[in-house]
Amino acid sequence: MSKPATAGVNQTGGSGPQTRSCTWGSLLDDTGMVSVLVATTDPGTGTNYADTLVNGSGPAGTPVDVASDGKIVDRAVVAGGDGVGKSIIFHKNGVTVVVAVVKSAVDQNALVAASQSAAAKL
Repeated sequence: MSKPATAGVNQTGGSGPQTRSCTWGSLLDDTGMVSVLVATTDPGTGTNYADTLVNGSGPAGTPVDVASDGKIVDRAVVAGGDGVGKSIIFHKNGVTVVVAVVKSAVDQNALVAASQSAAAKL
């Protein structure tokens, strides 16, 4: 069953990094919550919100077959913070994407497939 997305961070104008995010599901559901965060690097400061969240929240992760530089980390990185789960971060066409699942038992193959699908659309 398809669930509607809930808008999250949306910073597209003015100064600062350009960022958008949305989530699907709920932490109260057995399926957990899925989050997608998309960011570009601020040319003035070199800051990238998605890279900062992932890199500042724990270990670097391990490579996965997503875009040319996909990595999976053992935490769910979502706009505004992180939690229990897993995330994949990748860069493509000047955009940084983080696909995360927030729940205790994450199907890593499904997360990789979702991230590959997102990468194919960029």
